[in-house]
Amino acid sequence: MKDYKIKIKLVCSFGLLAMSLKSQNWQVGGNTLPQLGAQQPIIGTSTGNNNQLRINTNGFNRMLINNGGNTVNDGQIAIGNNLAAGFVPQSRVHIHQDNTNPLAGNNTYIRFTNNVTGSGQNNGFAIGNSSGVGGHLEMFNYCNTNQHL
Repeated sequence: MKDYKIKIKLVCSFGLLAMSLKSQNWQVGGNTLPQLGAQQPIIGTSTGNNNQLRINTNGFNRMLINNGGNTVNDGQIAIGNNLAAGFVPQSRVHIHQDNTNPLAGNNTYIRFTNNVTGSGQNNGFAIGNSSGVGGHLEMFNYCNTNQHL
């Protein structure tokens, strides 16, 4: 009877050890991912697990990579402040501002900066969609240089 208890304890111990070696806690300062044979380490879903990859902060969906195969509409990326459940990007990169308060503004811009322009709120070049009725295109050049289109 004692012999069986020892064997069961050893099997359970090795099982827990194997599980702890396979699982890894994400570290704030970075992670070391071991290479698995010829495969490079990845973050995402594996073959046969056809789900969107979502990135959340503070409980809000901030970014997603659309699921699918290898066709032109698959793998599209959406970035926003709170992407709704079921949100589907409509182009290769889709930026979406969700704001139900019209007084707060719904402006959505892409900003381009570098080490010469600076990276603050009033630096670089911005292009986007304003919150006016129906929205309209706006471009801002905060660098006081020529704009070439």
